[in-house]
Amino acid sequence: MGALPAGRRPQHPDGARENVHRHYDLSNELFATFLDPSLTYSSALFPAFPPASRP
Repeated sequence: MGALPAGRRPQHPDGARENVHRHYDLSNELFATFLDPSLTYSSALFPAFPPASRP
């Protein structure tokens, strides 16, 4: 494991747990605003971005 940047201390497990909770434990209500009723999301992978058309 690498050294911490100057002025940084290792985080106590309780602090780490609280940070995870605040940043990642989000309610389904949030996701329901932009996902379908099953809360499913998807993505796509394209081989290349198409060139922009010019009028």
